[in-house]
Amino acid sequence: MNLIEENSPVMTTRTPLKVLIVDESPNDAELLVQELRGAGFDPDWQLATTEEEYLQRLQSGFNLVLSSYQTPQLSGLRALELLREGGLDVPFIVISKTPGEAAAVSAMKKGANDYLIRNQLARLGESVSQALVASRLNAERRRIEQQLLLQGTALETAANAIVITDVKGTIL
Repeated sequence: MNLIEENSPVMTTRTPLKVLIVDESPNDAELLVQELRGAGFDPDWQLATTEEEYLQRLQSGFNLVLSSYQTPQLSGLRALELLREGGLDVPFIVISKTPGEAAAVSAMKKGANDYLIRNQLARLGESVSQALVASRLNAERRRIEQQLLLQGTALETAANAIVITDVKGTIL
């Protein structure tokens, strides 16, 4: 006897994911979205084909950027550069139509989280998961560093009898 009836829907929880895709082809973007769905994500995505569109859409607060390595109007490396110049710490994965070790190394040196080949997207889900974990760890590290800086400043001035309090007067 089966525990799940054949006609009953199986409930699965998908991880919500806000994705900006940089590509010239809506069909190629849809293939990436299907791969993300197959990996257990629930992507809410937008497509950018030009630098102007990309910069506008970045303001919407994405969890991830998936970018073609080369498109006619915006290269993946340029998109990565613009992301970092904007001070955004969003995971960035480059997707190329052709393998190229030099291109992969260049992308990783500039801060890409991963470099995948388009016809070998089986690793996309794993790559996205790892990039999201790394992003959360980086955010936590930055938060701890800020807290340590505040505490260090307080200790350095302790000889001057300075106390740091919050708005209610609680000593921090």
